[in-house]
Amino acid sequence: MWQQSIGVALSAAKETEHHLLNAGLTFDRSRLTYSQYEQLATFTDDRGVVADPNAPNQLFSGVSGTSRAVGLYLSDTWSLTPSTFLTASARWNHVTVSNTLRNSDGSEQPQESFTYRRLNPALGLTQKLGGGVSLFGGYAQNNRVPTVLELGCADPAQPCRLPAGLQADPYLKQVVSHSYEAGARWRPSKDTEVSGTFYRIDNHDDILFLRAPNTQQGYFANFDRTRNQGFDLSARQRLGDFTLRLGYSYLQATYQANGQLAVGERTIDVKPGMRRAGVPRHTIKLGVEWQALAGLTLGADLVGVSSSPANGNEDGLRANPQPGKAPKYADWSTPGYATVNLRASYRVNKHFEIYARVANLFDRRYETYGQISNDLFPNGNLLRPHVTPEDNASALFVAPGAPRSAWVGVVYRM
Repeated sequence: MWQQSIGVALSAAKETEHHLLNAGLTFDRSRLTYSQYEQLATFTDDRGVVADPNAPNQLFSGVSGTSRAVGLYLSDTWSLTPSTFLTASARWNHVTVSNTLRNSDGSEQPQESFTYRRLNPALGLTQKLGGGVSLFGGYAQNNRVPTVLELGCADPAQPCRLPAGLQADPYLKQVVSHSYEAGARWRPSKDTEVSGTFYRIDNHDDILFLRAPNTQQGYFANFDRTRNQGFDLSARQRLGDFTLRLGYSYLQATYQANGQLAVGERTIDVKPGMRRAGVPRHTIKLGVEWQALAGLTLGADLVGVSSSPANGNEDGLRANPQPGKAPKYADWSTPGYATVNLRASYRVNKHFEIYARVANLFDRRYETYGQISNDLFPNGNLLRPHVTPEDNASALFVAPGAPRSAWVGVVYRM
């Protein structure tokens, strides 16, 4: 894959007695070329893969595309009173996505081009109560246009394989998000700060990978609505040369409409309120920093994450129900985990800084994502040609977390 992106941004600001005005223009352009090849191969007894030397490495599919985005924005923060501030803004987005798909024989399909426009308003209010306490709330709208790959696999009559079996590119609606938040901040001194925020984000016409009728393949399509809601809590306290930090997040990521999802060999019947895969409900971060010497800062962090549903097990089943047979229930969520990270930085002078980081200090083994699929190696043996995948039990495949790793680097500031 080859990708190139360029952009430019212009902005202007003006402050008056009661207003702070900001206006700007952005332009972004990106180009992408992607090719996927395939070659016949066989599995060895130790689960290795050996390519067939007599089979060519041939093109399976490909795409070349461009995206041009223009944005205009204007915002005004209005001091209604010395302690009350109203912020109103609007951003107009104009995006054009063009792509050309390539077939397995190298021929190109006719170029497709789609244009998306959206005016996104936002409104927020902040009220200072005294004693370092502030209340805030607001509403904002945002949009996301489909990517080249999503448009390249959006026809249920010509489904494709993930990640990029590109077949056709009918129109997809842009995703529109409506965000609501309310919260409070308390800062009684420069050494103490606490904040909490409740939020809800409703995504309309979200883009998901759905099951194509009567196939084991799928396609990208707009899903009526998904939702992210929860609250965030953060706290910071400085005690002499030490700074303590706490961050906690509770997130409910759910579907809010009926539909079907394609996951491996499974079809998930989605119902409103069903949790989305790969999103933990609880995340906690504890950190401490020590100003050991002038210019030398040492720190440590503990990150804890709760369990999350596996893709293909959102409904609590591990296989598609068979006619006349009881459904097979199983909880195959990926378990929660915690990791410890270390960091250090030394400011040599105003231009140079040396830093070091260690992630997953204790080399904890954990999983960040899980997906249900058929086991091609039942009981450790290779699935033979005369046995179909449906004859074998499904299994949980996981994405392992990163092992212990370390970095050392230098930062130069002009």
